[in-house]
Amino acid sequence: MTNPRQQAYATLLRIARVKEVRADVALVHASGIEQERRRSVDEVMIAREAVASASQACTNDGKHMDLARYEVLALLDVALADKHEVASRCLDEATRERIERASENVLAKRYRERVGEQLENVNLALMRMRLARTREEAIELWVGHQGGQP
Repeated sequence: MTNPRQQAYATLLRIARVKEVRADVALVHASGIEQERRRSVDEVMIAREAVASASQACTNDGKHMDLARYEVLALLDVALADKHEVASRCLDEATRERIERASENVLAKRYRERVGEQLENVNLALMRMRLARTREEAIELWVGHQGGQP
């Protein structure tokens, strides 16, 4: 027969484990999104570096400067700068979200650990009570057996 308190802690521990798993899944998802956004920022930066390099080559050409190409590269750089700003904001938001999920994950793990400790304490207390009861019964049997002998 189980103790109601023991049963309650066991149920609470199962619930805490489910919450912990959900927090783990949310953290993994948030980390994946953050990585995607980081890749996006990196891709934009690579494109900007390529445009800057092409612009530099356009102005350093010793012959004549292709103004149409330079203008297109300048417009492309402005567009990429805007895209970089948006991608950076999205990355910052994803990083913030991942940090929040990580905090929730830590809290869920700690809660599960505390509930597990409480369940362990209740189990130990019940075991000590059963052991004490068994000892008392053994002593009573021994005394009863000794009392019947001359």
